Amino acid sequence: MNETDTRLHEALENMFDTEEDTGNETLEVTARELANAAEVEGKTGSVSTEAALAVLREAAGPGDEIDGETARFAMPRNRA
Repeated sequence: MNETDTRLHEALENMFDTEEDTGNETLEVTARELANAAEVEGKTGSVSTEAALAVLREAAGPGDEIDGETARFAMPRNRA
C-alpha cells in the first residue's frame, strides 16, 4: 500500500469513528470528500478522486452502496 492509499484508509477510518461516536446509522461520503480529508494541510500532494473512489469500493461490503462517486456505508462498521 502506498502513502496515498494509507492516508485515504486512515481518513475513512476517522470518518467511520466519528459516525459511530455520534450514533448515526449511515455514513455518506463522496470520493472528493475522502480525497480532501486525506490531504494533509499542504504537506502532501493532492489526492485524486479516482484513488479515493477505489478505497471506497474496497471498503464497501454487505449493506453498503456505491452510487457514482458517493458511498453510503451502514453503521456501525464490523471491523476486526
